[in-house]
Amino acid sequence: MLSNEAKSLIHLNIIPGIGSQRIRALINAFGSAEQVLAVPKRDLETVDLTYDVRQKFINGRSAVSIEKELELIDLN
Repeated sequence: MLSNEAKSLIHLNIIPGIGSQRIRALINAFGSAEQVLAVPKRDLETVDLTYDVRQKFINGRSAVSIEKELELIDLN
């Protein structure tokens, strides 16, 4: 079974438009992948991301279902 941190890292990696450098910057700013996914929208403005990237992240973190993705992985 995957830890919550591992699931959170997978979740971050499947958000469209958010690459490894941005993920690294977010984790450095907020401490962990779990914390990145839980950070309030207003706190994202403290990280050096463009408005468009912040919006992609905000929309993607709620639109992507990590549990559904993990079920698909288990099926294959």
